[in-house]
Amino acid sequence: MDSKKTKKVILVIEDDPLNMKLVADLLEAAGGFEIIKASNRKSVFEILQQTIPDLIILDLQLPDIDGFEIMKRLKSNEITKAIKVVAMTSSITLEDEEQMAEFGFNRYIRKPINTREFVKIINGVL
Repeated sequence: MDSKKTKKVILVIEDDPLNMKLVADLLEAAGGFEIIKASNRKSVFEILQQTIPDLIILDLQLPDIDGFEIMKRLKSNEITKAIKVVAMTSSITLEDEEQMAEFGFNRYIRKPINTREFVKIINGVL
C-alpha cells in the first residue's frame, strides 16, 4: 500500500487573475492539494469531462456564465452532483445567501479573501 497521502483535487473557477493566483498560492502553501484552474464556461465543462474534483471553489460572477448556472448544471448531473462547492463572491445579500442554500453550496467565502481563514474553511468543507 502506498504510504503517500493522496492529494485532494480542487477545481478553482475564477476569471480574475489576481484572485486565481491568491487562491492557488494559499492552497499550494498549505500543501496536500492538486489545483486545477478554469476561468470560463468552456474550460469548466471540458475539465469536468476528464476529472471529478473533491471540491470546487466557484466565483459567482464570471463573464460568460453565472455561478448559479454552473451549480445548477453540476447538481443536475449524476456524475457531478456530489461534488462539494464553495462559492466566492464580493457581494452577499440575504437573498444571495438564501439562493446559495437553495442551490446546494456547501459554504461561501467573501472577497476580499481572509487569507488566515481561507484554508481552514476549505479543509472544513473537505
